[in-house]
Amino acid sequence: MKTVRVSVSRPYDVYIGSGILRDAGSLIPGGDARVVAVVSDDGGFPLYGQTLVSSLARAGYGTVFFV
Repeated sequence: MKTVRVSVSRPYDVYIGSGILRDAGSLIPGGDARVVAVVSDDGGFPLYGQTLVSSLARAGYGTVFFV
């Protein structure tokens, strides 16, 4: 897995790697948020959306998605 730090007013990390969606929930830093917004195009969500949503649910996150 590769990590790219985005240096903006509120820096954040972007993780890049094969099969990373299965582990996405465990990669989110701790905090008070319990709902994650997933933004995707209509081509990606049918292919990868359920894997991502399941990973987030296992980590205790609810999801809302915008396709």
